[in-house]
Amino acid sequence: MENREILLEYAKEKVKIYTEVLKILSAFTAATAGGIVSLLFKLDYKISLPLIAFGLWLEIFFIFGTLKVWLLLNRHTEEIKKWTKKS
Repeated sequence: MENREILLEYAKEKVKIYTEVLKILSAFTAATAGGIVSLLFKLDYKISLPLIAFGLWLEIFFIFGTLKVWLLLNRHTEEIKKWTKKS
């Protein structure tokens, strides 16, 4: 194998990994949002407000993580497209 093919395979494996991480982060985002909504129905308990605040913090963290992985995924797919056009 030449160097270009090795780099292309490496980029393809990165895309597979980033796709799986994106799926996991999306599931965490949806689950956290569901937890926050369910806590909104139980505002009369004292523990609800700190848990909602923590859930919102986690939600922001997961959203930024999802966006970062999505941008990395797009960058690597563009590299793969560029390398396959040259072949």
